[in-house]
Amino acid sequence: MGTVTVVREKAKSFYNQKFYSMDFSGQYLGNADLRVGSFINCNFNDADLSYANCEGANFRGSSFVGTRCYRTNFKDASLAGTTFEPKDAFGATFTFACESFDGMKPAKLWWYMWLMMLLRMKPPEENMELDVIRIVGPERYAGLQQLMKQRMF
Repeated sequence: MGTVTVVREKAKSFYNQKFYSMDFSGQYLGNADLRVGSFINCNFNDADLSYANCEGANFRGSSFVGTRCYRTNFKDASLAGTTFEPKDAFGATFTFACESFDGMKPAKLWWYMWLMMLLRMKPPEENMELDVIRIVGPERYAGLQQLMKQRMF
């Protein structure tokens, strides 16, 4: 990420603002307005983005390690090239588009959670869910299933 500048703003509105290599780590940004902002190569490690509105924001190359993204709105946001290892991202909203995920480096847990979301659907053909369970592994599947039951939204 290179050199970062620490940002400690009291205002929680970053609407349409542009930041490059800024450090938002450890900050409380719950309910913040980050809509259509550019946060290129920024550090959001250990920050709290719960209920933040990040609609249309560009987070290309940013880091979300240990970040709380509970019910964060990433609708139409670009998370391309990010390190996405939040400690919580249940209830987050994502747009099903290439720009949302191209080159994203998710934590192993969240990669498996995406596969688990497939198992919440009714497959188009009988027993297709068994293919996903085989990929995840039966023991890991059972553990992830328990985790999802604890965090029902």
